[in-house]
Amino acid sequence: MKKIGILGGTFDPIHNQHIKIAKTAFSKLKLDEVWILPNKKNPLKNNVSATTEQRIAMIKLAIKNLAWLKLNEYELKSKSKVSYSINTIKYLTKTYPKTEFFFIIGSDNLATLNQWKGIDELNKLVKIIVVNRPHYPKTIELMQRYHCENLVVQPSSDVSSSKIRTGEAIELLDPKVIDYINNNLIYAQERLNFNLDQERIQHCLNVGQAAKELAIKHHVDPNQALIAGTFHDIAKQWPKTQLTKYLNKYYPEGLTAPFNLYHAYVGALYLKHHLKFHDQDIIDAIFKHTSGDLKMSKLDLIVFLADKISKERKYPEVKTLRKLAAKDLSLAFSKYLELLRTNLLNKNVKLNQEFNLIYEKWHKN
Repeated sequence: MKKIGILGGTFDPIHNQHIKIAKTAFSKLKLDEVWILPNKKNPLKNNVSATTEQRIAMIKLAIKNLAWLKLNEYELKSKSKVSYSINTIKYLTKTYPKTEFFFIIGSDNLATLNQWKGIDELNKLVKIIVVNRPHYPKTIELMQRYHCENLVVQPSSDVSSSKIRTGEAIELLDPKVIDYINNNLIYAQERLNFNLDQERIQHCLNVGQAAKELAIKHHVDPNQALIAGTFHDIAKQWPKTQLTKYLNKYYPEGLTAPFNLYHAYVGALYLKHHLKFHDQDIIDAIFKHTSGDLKMSKLDLIVFLADKISKERKYPEVKTLRKLAAKDLSLAFSKYLELLRTNLLNKNVKLNQEFNLIYEKWHKN
């Protein structure tokens, strides 16, 4: 008889601990296969962040080189709005009568088994395997009541999917999954929420949309523009000590720049070194979005201008700047530099050499 392990969950996203659990079960239980079984909606948990298609794509990337580890989409394709394990197991045991199924759960689920629909029937159809999780001890009484088998996964890890989504624990993801998340702006809301307040988040979302629209008009990759615009201010509200520490580690020469530029430098560095973005064009556009530069690509200009013309901006010249940006990026950049220079001089602010050089290079009479 074939032996198959069932590892269910939201997989939002699938992470290295999921793979470690599957590998341990495959080895210690002497299974033929382990099936990853993502649910549509867990009746005992909140909704997922990634779409069904995105979760499927991430799972496929994570298990690509493990022939014994397979994706089962039964619950995702089910007409039922909520995923109940008993319904799934009844279907699987009927469809695969010559298979012995091992249902793998974390010890955090052990105490709530009594809330599961049809738990007594489920218990008769499969062997329940309980994986150790820190802070969720396995009580002998519950293990015996449901005839559970213990599975020790070493090292034990209390992985927080929410911390993975915010970017705090990104090292727990397969590099291919990280790239997919970054390239598709998955968990952008969680990452922004972790770093910014709601007003600043709305600005970032507005800039992302404005950058995308400009990119389409000027034949630049709209996804690059959307990503760079969305994350351009991700470090805007970091405290000065944190900004300084990050610059000191990754770009110490940036410490000599005016403080109002720190967040742009750090935001770019944060995407590169922490969130593991590899697209240098996106990183450069974020790096330059506050100060501009002598060398500005189309994408650089788009993100710079999108920041200045996003829909919540209300200063007197913004409508003129929006029209210019839609027609000619260089001319719009020149116009903004002119407006900025006039404003700074009216406030008796001394213009630094870098600004003067950029102004001389880009300003058009």
